[in-house]
Amino acid sequence: NSSDRYLLKWLSDPVVIAEYDWASRVAGVVNVLLVQSFQLAFLVVGLRRLDAEDVSLHREIFRHYVVWTGWALLGLAVLSGDAMQLMASVFSVDDSYVGISLLVLLVGIGFWAYGANQIVSSVLTGAGKTGVVAFCVGVAALSNIALNILLIPSFEGVGAAAATAIAFLILTVFSTRFAERLNTVGYDWPLAATTLAVVVALFFVTRVGNEWSVLPRISVRLGILMSYFPILILTRMYRLDELKGGLRTIISIVSGGSRSAEDAPG
Repeated sequence: NSSDRYLLKWLSDPVVIAEYDWASRVAGVVNVLLVQSFQLAFLVVGLRRLDAEDVSLHREIFRHYVVWTGWALLGLAVLSGDAMQLMASVFSVDDSYVGISLLVLLVGIGFWAYGANQIVSSVLTGAGKTGVVAFCVGVAALSNIALNILLIPSFEGVGAAAATAIAFLILTVFSTRFAERLNTVGYDWPLAATTLAVVVALFFVTRVGNEWSVLPRISVRLGILMSYFPILILTRMYRLDELKGGLRTIISIVSGGSRSAEDAPG
């Protein structure tokens, strides 16, 4: 993401750079709240499981991560344009950033892939293969530079965002190839591919209502976001009893936290 800005400065103009920078900050919400926090929480637990020669956590967490981070990314990308319009009207500022949704989606896909890579590369880290990790990062970085030079002249900021997303996917693929030689985890890559396809497809479905008035547009977009759940069942990414169990767990955690707050002194 950092190299994109330098290459955009070289190959594009300041307006494109500003839009890309702002889209990266918006997509960074997924990175900060989900990817980075997940990485910090998972790394220690994941390494301990690897020491015990147990890879079941890696396989299961990978599945949950790609599905739910994908949904969060979709929601952020779909609603970012409406949020920018609201900010422009409330603060009476220029509405140049309203059309950043596609940029947010592409940059967010890169963060999504990076989080998946953290699960995979923890196997390499646990085996002490830090040189392999560095090699994979190097290949991805060089790919990003090459793709930026190829795509920015024709597609500007979208090309830079696409280059970054592809580079992170390349990083994940390379890490997986090396990690699976050390420890066969059996990640559900068809599930990840299906999730990515569903996220992209639903995003472009929401673009149909771009010219509608605010209330119908947002209502339809929220409805499309909620359609993610039946799609999970129809595509067999999740079973209905799994969704119900997850909802019960969330309600239990939230209600438990609320009771603890009420019982606290003062």
